[in-house]
Amino acid sequence: MKTFKAIEETFHYSESWIKSIFANDGQFRIDSMIISGVLGAGWMSPWEIWQAYQTHLPSQILRQQWEHRIQWLPMLRSLYEEQTQRSIDVAWRRVHHPDHAWASASILGLSHDPIKQEDGGVLFITSSEPDAWAKDGTHIKGWKRVLPPDIAMEAYWMMICSDLPWIDIMVGLPCPKNLMQGRIIRIEKDERLQQNLFRTAEQWRENHLIKNQCPPIDASRSCASFLLDRFSVGNDALRPATKQEETLLDDYEKSLEEFRMAEAKVQLLKNQIIKQVGHFGGLEREDGGQALLHRSRHQLIIQLKKGSRTNVA
Repeated sequence: MKTFKAIEETFHYSESWIKSIFANDGQFRIDSMIISGVLGAGWMSPWEIWQAYQTHLPSQILRQQWEHRIQWLPMLRSLYEEQTQRSIDVAWRRVHHPDHAWASASILGLSHDPIKQEDGGVLFITSSEPDAWAKDGTHIKGWKRVLPPDIAMEAYWMMICSDLPWIDIMVGLPCPKNLMQGRIIRIEKDERLQQNLFRTAEQWRENHLIKNQCPPIDASRSCASFLLDRFSVGNDALRPATKQEETLLDDYEKSLEEFRMAEAKVQLLKNQIIKQVGHFGGLEREDGGQALLHRSRHQLIIQLKKGSRTNVA
């Protein structure tokens, strides 16, 4: 297996592996586990990452996400080895960029490609949306949106830090017969994209971790929590609104009204559908989709199923 030019760390437990990213040692690491959140491209807000650095502890959302990945790792590893006929070296492994130790990659899996005679990384993912992913065996040379951008960003960051030539994304998708089926999508190194990604992350680290500036205000719960802590104490004094604040207030008022109208429309449509379904279990659509009516003691819930996507109201 590959010997890294950079520093390689190994951990005995997943807990220490995750917590070490946010250690209070002045390193201010940007790891592949959090790169998509740092840049606002994933399921986490930059605020989630910033607050984790304030407390030096990973957030509950980050823990849950990685516990979910680790839970399915044995099955995904087995699928990968079965489909490729290659073994995976699995370890709680973190690799640091040779010139910038703060840039690190958490690489659970390494695999050797006998055709190219080189080692690459394996990124384990589960998904319920087959349409979001390219076909099994796809090779990506130069970024194309054929998989979720947050996963692509994680893979590119792994290559930045480790100098690996490729990352195989082993994505597990639901399969009625075998519980899970696998697709292997290979992302190859893209120097220009990786340079841009590195510069962007480096600037974010400088502004928000080293200088400790708050990230831009967004709609996340972490941002709301910070504002609650920061401004929980105040007085009753009023001051004139600026032009910018007038615009914000106008937009807020308009959005509230649109939100109320949208909520009313959703409830109306829901009630109409429930009336049509009546005592049946639901409706089957022409395209094979379903509208299922779930009954509980205090409410009726409509679950919409269309292909691989699920919506609940």
